[in-house]
Amino acid sequence: MSQIPLFGSRRRVREVIPHHCHVNGCQVPVPPKLLMCRRHWKLVPRRLQRAVWVHFNPAQCGPDVEARPLPTKKWHEAADAALRYVEKIEAPPPAPG
Repeated sequence: MSQIPLFGSRRRVREVIPHHCHVNGCQVPVPPKLLMCRRHWKLVPRRLQRAVWVHFNPAQCGPDVEARPLPTKKWHEAADAALRYVEKIEAPPPAPG
């Protein structure tokens, strides 16, 4: 299971929390640098995948919470577009009638 360390105000706490696919309802563990599990990522068109990676900064998943930069607005926009795409594909079909 992929886990990231939690940190206290100035000292490291040994507790860890799991990181999982960000698609609603998916609990597949993934490394913190990944937005989604493999199954969901394969549904995302290449242009959206590229946008997520272009705006990703590996330091945003670094072990030192206090020193790592926040994800950029561009990364959030790209990640949100990828998540919306997958959720649209996986949405149940509308009820007949």
